[in-house]
Amino acid sequence: LVIGILFSLIGASVVSSIGYITKESNIPNIFNKTDSTFVLLDEDFSGTFPPEGWETYTYENGFFDQYNLSCCDSEPPCIRWKHSGQGGQFFHFYITSKAIDASNYEQCMIKFYYGAFNSTDYAKLKYRRNETSPWIEITSLGDDCYYYENNITYGPERCGEALQIRWHVQAYIYYLDYICIDDVKIIGNNAPYPPSNPNPCNGTINMSICPLNFSWTDEGDPDGDKVTYDVYFGNDSENMHQKTWNQSEKWFFIKSLNFNNTYYWYIIAWDEHGAYTVGPLWNFRTEKNLPPNPAKYPYPPDEDCCVPVEGVGLSWNGSDPNLCDEFRFDLYFDDVNPPLTKQLSESCNDCWEIPYTLTKYNTYYWRVDTYDKMGEFTEGYVWSFTTGDNWSSPTEPIIDG
Repeated sequence: LVIGILFSLIGASVVSSIGYITKESNIPNIFNKTDSTFVLLDEDFSGTFPPEGWETYTYENGFFDQYNLSCCDSEPPCIRWKHSGQGGQFFHFYITSKAIDASNYEQCMIKFYYGAFNSTDYAKLKYRRNETSPWIEITSLGDDCYYYENNITYGPERCGEALQIRWHVQAYIYYLDYICIDDVKIIGNNAPYPPSNPNPCNGTINMSICPLNFSWTDEGDPDGDKVTYDVYFGNDSENMHQKTWNQSEKWFFIKSLNFNNTYYWYIIAWDEHGAYTVGPLWNFRTEKNLPPNPAKYPYPPDEDCCVPVEGVGLSWNGSDPNLCDEFRFDLYFDDVNPPLTKQLSESCNDCWEIPYTLTKYNTYYWRVDTYDKMGEFTEGYVWSFTTGDNWSSPTEPIIDG
C-alpha cells in the first residue's frame, strides 16, 4: 500500500490556488533526488540506537528498540516500539528525528517505511521548522505496511534551519502491539526560476490580431532539474484559462485574437519533483479595428471599351489596414449610374460572372462595397465598361448626291 504524505511548510493541505486563478493542483507523484546534495537525512537505523540526535520517549506500556527484522519491505534492522504487556490502555510515546538544516530549500519531502498492528489511525506524523516553532500534524498513520513517499504541497517559506520529524502516539487504544519505522529520508528541493523575456513584450500595444506565437526564456532550475511549463491565457486577469499542460517547449500558439482587447498570460514552471514557480503576469493590447480599404484593381479595367457581351467575369481586390482582418463584399451592377441592382451580398468571393448576355455597344456600371468582420463598411468606387469587339464609334455617313 502506498500513501502519499502531504508535507508542506505552510500546511499539509493540497495547494488549491496556483498562480493568478484558483484550480486543482496537478502535482507529480515522483520525488527522487538521487544526488546526495539534496538528501538532507538518510537513516536506516543500522548503527547505534537511538541514532545520534534522535530522541525517543515512552510514558508506559512499551519500549523502543532496534529490531533485526524487516519493517514491511525494508532491509533490516529497523526501529520498533513494542507493547510491554503491562499497564493499561493509555499509550503515549514518540520518536523524533535529529534536527537538520534545510534552510536552503523551499520544498522538503519525507519518505519512510512504516508498519503497525492495531494502531488504527492514532499515530500522527508531525514536523517543525525549528525548536521554537510548533509541531504541525502532517497526517495520521494507519494499520498494515506502508511506504510513504511524495505527493506534496509547495510553499514560499524555506524548510527551516532545524527541521525535525516526529512519529507520535498519545491516545487510549484497546490494544496496540507494535509500530516499526525504517529507511527515513528527508530530501530538499528548490523550485525553478521564473520564466522571463516574454514575446510579445509585457505592455505591448497595437498588437496585430494575426495568429501569434508566444515565447519566453527558460531561466532553468537552481538544482539542475528538468523544467516543464503550464501556460495560462485570457482577456480577464481574474478568469484565465490553462492552454497547455506540462510542455517542454518554450512557446505556444494562439490562432486568433480580437480587436482592441487586453490579453493576459503567465507561465507556471514545474520541476520534475512537483515544485513550481508562478511567473509574472504579462499583458499586451491588440490593435483597434479600422475600416477596410476601398476595393481596387477592377477587371475589366475601369472604362474599358472592348468587353464582349457573353462570358464576362468581374473581379477585384479587397484589402484592410488590419493585416489579418476578414472582409466581405456587396456587388452592385447595372446599366445606370450609379448602379442600383445588388448582385452579391456579403460575399467572401472577389469575383462574379455575369449570368446573362449583355447588350452590345452599351455602357455598364458596377461598384464593390467592403465590410470587415466587425461590420465596418467602406463604399467602393463606381467603375464602368462598354461592350463591343474592338469596336470604334461609327463614322458619319458620306452622302453623295
